[in-house]
Amino acid sequence: MHEIVEDGQRYEIGPGERWGRDYLIEEKTFLYLIVEQLGADVCGPEGFEKFTADSPIGSLGEEELVATLDPGQYRIEVVAEGGAPVGEFRLRTVARRAVAAGDEAHVAADRDHREGWRFHSKEKDYGQAIEHYRQALSIWTDQDRPRREANTLDGMFLAYEKLKKPKLAYPLLSQAIERGRLESGLHDQILLAQMLNRAGVWERKTLARPGRSIAFLNEA
Repeated sequence: MHEIVEDGQRYEIGPGERWGRDYLIEEKTFLYLIVEQLGADVCGPEGFEKFTADSPIGSLGEEELVATLDPGQYRIEVVAEGGAPVGEFRLRTVARRAVAAGDEAHVAADRDHREGWRFHSKEKDYGQAIEHYRQALSIWTDQDRPRREANTLDGMFLAYEKLKKPKLAYPLLSQAIERGRLESGLHDQILLAQMLNRAGVWERKTLARPGRSIAFLNEA
């Protein structure tokens, strides 16, 4: 679970619309934001490092941004997908404070994970995706962040699956599920259900173990 220091209000956003917020940073700052999607499928927040944070969870997931910022004026924008219906989102602040030990590593891991997802979903270069995921995973493990470990392990599983390397793929999904079970937030449970469904399908179609398949699907 995240420790929220500012639980933002809900905002309505329609297809293709943008919503923005300006930040004045007066000292080197670690900023950790979450856009909670409440029926709005958004790409964002974006800004700071000129990237778009877009996960595969859809209109009920969370999009995150972490950055270490030098003093200056910054703006983030949340952008609704063009084909999405009108929905709502909430911008939540997990941290806005002076940079501390571990923050730069957190930002680096987040960047590697996003690069992994970009290579995976846009470039279709699954080998490069796995390399970036692996670098992110090393930091998430050192920092004991089960949620991020689960998400990254799941990405590695999907990449190895695309490469048709089942012996490497499935153990990663099993690890992802074990780490995912340690988190209890709503959006963590959405991710866990997706992984359990994947395991159920894998057990039935690839490993021909219907009993284990049913157990995973029931848990999902």
